[in-house]
Amino acid sequence: MTPIHASVEFGIVVRRASLAERGVDLDRVYQCMETSLPSGINDHLISFGPSFGVEAQRVFMRRLEQLGLVYFEDFFEVNVDHPVWCSFLVE
Repeated sequence: MTPIHASVEFGIVVRRASLAERGVDLDRVYQCMETSLPSGINDHLISFGPSFGVEAQRVFMRRLEQLGLVYFEDFFEVNVDHPVWCSFLVE
């Protein structure tokens, strides 16, 4: 699996297999996340962010749940204190 960039400033990572399992179209996820370009994508994961604070992140998470995705099984949030010289990858 190729790692992708994950925004640690109120980011969200979604499992692509979950979309197929739950019948959720990728375009609907992009609409839900108000973007046409995720911050990272590979065959297994999609990364979104940064969001503009915890409230915005929660709104996006609720929208994903309304699509039928389940928190932690299908997606999770990323919010990590870190120095500016550090970046994070997920796989």
